[in-house]
Amino acid sequence: MMMKISILLSLILGNTLVFSQTTEISTTLAKYCIPISKSPTSYSFLDSVIQNKRIIFLGEYYHNDAKTIEKKTEIIKYLIENHDFQAVIFEGGLFEMEQLRLLSKRDFNNDMLAKTSFFNSNSFYTNEKYLLGKYILENKIEFGGLDIAYGNWLVSQLSIYLDEVFKENGKFNRTNRKLIDKYCSELNRIVIDFQFRYQSNRNMDIKTFMSSKDAILIQLKSFHKSERVQFVEQVLRSDDYLVNWIKNRTPYDPLNRMESAARFHAIRDSAMAINLTWLVNNKFKEKKIVVSTSTYHQFRSSQEPYPMVSLLPQDILNESLFFPIIWYNKLDQNSELLRKHPKFSLAYYLSTMGKEDVFLSFKSDEVKNVVDSLEINFTDFIPQRLKWSEIFDGVFYIDTMNFITEKNISMEELDYFQNVIRKN
Repeated sequence: MMMKISILLSLILGNTLVFSQTTEISTTLAKYCIPISKSPTSYSFLDSVIQNKRIIFLGEYYHNDAKTIEKKTEIIKYLIENHDFQAVIFEGGLFEMEQLRLLSKRDFNNDMLAKTSFFNSNSFYTNEKYLLGKYILENKIEFGGLDIAYGNWLVSQLSIYLDEVFKENGKFNRTNRKLIDKYCSELNRIVIDFQFRYQSNRNMDIKTFMSSKDAILIQLKSFHKSERVQFVEQVLRSDDYLVNWIKNRTPYDPLNRMESAARFHAIRDSAMAINLTWLVNNKFKEKKIVVSTSTYHQFRSSQEPYPMVSLLPQDILNESLFFPIIWYNKLDQNSELLRKHPKFSLAYYLSTMGKEDVFLSFKSDEVKNVVDSLEINFTDFIPQRLKWSEIFDGVFYIDTMNFITEKNISMEELDYFQNVIRKN
């Protein structure tokens, strides 16, 4: 009997301590949370937060979360219209986004581009992405992509782009045309393998790909260093990552999905870090930049696999601030999302504030102590325990119930628009 009473008292005491700790954490966070309304001036708190920083990283859980994209659009608009930010770098292909930029310079239909470009890529045709793309295109905001993703039709566009660069420098002839053909033909096979990485394309010739690419790079070194030449040099250099992924991979193991995905991301993030460094130091040199990617790529990890930000030079990190956009789904108790963001995570506590959207800075030591005691649940790829304040400078919390919106464009419309873009 005494043992039962002792166990009961221990449970009551334990629950009391947990409740007390929970209340203390909520009280501390509430002191520092800044509510965000729909008013255009509601982001004025950023004036003192960003200070003289040149690069703002905005992270997201999912690329197709409607409320996240809506929030990102509001933040990007505020930074552009009030703090002279001049460029946005997306987690889109380096060459893909350049093609989109060139089309936009030709006064191509912005509505069509916003619907069919990276802004609404893959299966994520949401109204929020379309509106973000349209805002950037209509206001002629500079933009670029840091990934190495290709669609097959983009390889043919790269072939045309290389032809033009060679013609501009008086080096276009039959020999060089064959060289470009070899490179793009093998790249096309590699892209197919990359897109369907459950299978192996045994027909590709990596040796031919590498030798033709190196031969093109040697010729480019002798060209006038125009912006186009520098850009295509970077595209060709970063293509190595596709080859490295194929050369170093092991067969995909569906029973060990996370390990396979981690290997894939390790090589991809290396290329993204190289591309972002080039964009910051060359294409957008001295411009203020917003970088929009998945939050995973913005982790700073001391162990492999290294996310993109872990591989950036220190001078870029010194110029940057990092803010993920986080949320907690209170309704779907059985969802995968909830398992990724469990109770007692930072998102959970911010969801108890009784306010819809808030911003929380990690500048205060009191906040740092609290957030660093909480779980950080963005990914299973990172092996070590990370601390919030060592990775991010604050978070935007959004109150959301549904994380995906309906597609705002049919597949028939998409096929039609993409065919028009290809022809032009």
